[in-house]
Amino acid sequence: MTQQQNNYRSVKLTSSVKVQLEDLKAKLKLKSESEVTAYLVALYTDSYPKMTVVQHENYLERAKEMNSQGTLL
Repeated sequence: MTQQQNNYRSVKLTSSVKVQLEDLKAKLKLKSESEVTAYLVALYTDSYPKMTVVQHENYLERAKEMNSQGTLL
């Protein structure tokens, strides 16, 4: 196994979340799911401090709904 292969880890996603991740990857013209995840982490890091409690709760609810719509892959 090469060093680069050692850096990859599996993440279990529901099918509905996987579809959303692939759509975002295409929309943002990113090369990998890892880049999409890094983008979302950067977005969260910048946005969370400015987010209201209501916005945060809405995002959590949407995430739970999206996650519950599919089976784990």
